[in-house]
Amino acid sequence: MASIVKYVADGTTSEFSVPFDYISRNDVVVRVSGADATFTWINDSSLSISPTPSSEDFVVIKRETSKVPLVDFTDGSTLFEADLDLANKQARFIAEEAVDQANEALVLDETDGVYDAKGRRIKNIADPIDDDEIATKGFVNTSGDSILTRAIEVRDQLTDLTPVVTRLPYGTDGYATYSAETGELEIFLSEGPQGVQGPVGPSGPTGPQGPVGIEGPRGPQGPTGATGNTGPAGPTGIQGPTGLQGVTGPQGERGPEGPQGNIGETGPTGPQGIAGDTGPQGPEGPTGAAGPIGPQGATGEQGPTGPEGPTGPEGPQGIQGVTGDQGVRGPQGLTGPVGPEGPRGQQGITGETGPLGPTGPAGPTGPQGPQGIQGPVGPDGAKGPTGDMGSTPLGLAFGTFSINADGELQIEYYGDADDNDFSIDADGFLYVTTV
Repeated sequence: MASIVKYVADGTTSEFSVPFDYISRNDVVVRVSGADATFTWINDSSLSISPTPSSEDFVVIKRETSKVPLVDFTDGSTLFEADLDLANKQARFIAEEAVDQANEALVLDETDGVYDAKGRRIKNIADPIDDDEIATKGFVNTSGDSILTRAIEVRDQLTDLTPVVTRLPYGTDGYATYSAETGELEIFLSEGPQGVQGPVGPSGPTGPQGPVGIEGPRGPQGPTGATGNTGPAGPTGIQGPTGLQGVTGPQGERGPEGPQGNIGETGPTGPQGIAGDTGPQGPEGPTGAAGPIGPQGATGEQGPTGPEGPTGPEGPQGIQGVTGDQGVRGPQGLTGPVGPEGPRGQQGITGETGPLGPTGPAGPTGPQGPQGIQGPVGPDGAKGPTGDMGSTPLGLAFGTFSINADGELQIEYYGDADDNDFSIDADGFLYVTTV
């Protein structure tokens, strides 16, 4: 079942139907022209929006089920039908909403491999840069205005056309030149056949050399060739051997231990008498001199070991001797089984972030991966009918000018004779009627 429904408001209706199922009313979202709307429930399948949407407003009512699990199953707990139904319904609703959202996006048409917007407009598009990018309506209008302005400028130049005829010696091929800057059309025509040569008159003075003609426009630059592939990176050099470890020095000598004093003999304990009344405590007498220490008796059997006492302070470390040569490394033993992982302690407080170090040098560029297979070329669309031929600008109406062996001027003309008539008078002047 679809989880979204759309309406186009008529300006008077405020009550709208909710045709899909939901778990909680809080999962239902209502938007009017993209903004969250205020609404109240009439019953489980209809609601009322306030204020009433205006005419042509786009009303969207959809379900957005919570992604937080609504049921938490625990070991040893009893499974209830209601809990299983709720968990299944939540998963199904989330899946339906994902499918509905995917159907709202641009999809690829399987018949021709072209994206289909399903008759909807697309907005918020940037101006194109490359030739294969989409152009917006505003971009096309702006570009069209620029092209039209340039066409008008060319038309104005062609309207002020000034034809000039230059005679060439007999038998020379004729030609024509045109300057868009001055509007001058110069036609070079061959003279007629040469008559009988008359007497040679005196040679006149040499006339001044004519001006050098205008250099023709430079042709367009050819396209730049494609950049070649980057070669593979060279192999890493062999790592040098590790140096020998120094000899370990001998351990320092332990200092002498002092002698232990003798323990005197313990006398026999007499029978304990009847305890009398405690008299008053007399004054403390002077401490007598210490008696001589008797000979040490025989060592008795060792009693049970008592608890270990605290570790004494560590003595000073001796000077480290020279490290000896490292012995031959023995074979690696088998890896023992991995012990169970201990409990993870609490995470400590994250320290402050240190200053950012300098950026290291960039590594070499890796080899370029293989080029993917080119997709199939889509079919060409049907060709529309050819439109009627319009008025031809003067710059496009004339082609090649030439003179044949009989001295006749031949002109290639592509214009419409009804709109762009031309003629040449007896003096060789070209007259053109433009529209």
